[in-house]
Order: sequence, then C-alpha cells, then structure tokens
Amino acid sequence: MPFEVHATNAVLLAAGSLLVLSVVASRFARRAGIPAVLLFLVLGMLAGSEGIGRIPYEHYGLTYRVGTLALVLILFDGGLRTPIDVIRQALAPAVVLATAGVLVTAALVASCAHALGFGGLDGLLLGAIV
Repeated sequence: MPFEVHATNAVLLAAGSLLVLSVVASRFARRAGIPAVLLFLVLGMLAGSEGIGRIPYEHYGLTYRVGTLALVLILFDGGLRTPIDVIRQALAPAVVLATAGVLVTAALVASCAHALGFGGLDGLLLGAIV
C-alpha cells in the first residue's frame, strides 16, 4: 500500500508541475508571438525519458500521432494569424525560390551525379528528387 500511495503522489506532482509550466508557457507564448502548442511540445520533450524530467514513456505510436497533430495545429495557427500584407510581400520571393531554386538545385545535383558516373537521365532524376 505505501508504494501505491507514493506512486500516486509522484504522478499527481508531475501532472501538476506540467500543468503549471503549461500555463506559464502559454502566457510567455502569447507575449512572444510563438504558438503555444510549440512550447507544449518542448515541455513534453523536456519532461520525457530522455529529458530533464526522466518520466518513462514507451507509447511511440501515440507519441507520433499526437506530435503530428500538434505540428499540423502549429502550421494552421501560424497560417491563420499571418496578415495578408505579409503574404503579399513574401509571395514573389517564394515563387522565385519554388521555381528557379528548384531548377538550379536539380541542375547542380544532376551535374555532380553525372561526374560521379550516373547517366544523364538518372542524374536529372536524382536532382529532381533532391
């Protein structure tokens, strides 16, 4: 019985500490303009088995799903809060990087692959993949 009480106390202390840190992180995130979910991810990493908290956790599939959902929410939140003027300013450089940057990268990788002995089409395919 004493072990069970100790384990329950440890779980409640860890959960309460993480909750308090989450509230503080949320306030900090609001002032700094950082998505709160991103700070929650960092807190979770610090509390985990490889972080400062050393809390053992072995449900990797669930962790992957929750992490992916959190990243989707971070991207959605960032896109939702981006002013239209900022999008208009960044549109031209983004289009240039999305076209000319990709073409230059593909050509460089293709030429390096050709120098390493790949065929012409194989080098182009490798450059397009990169």
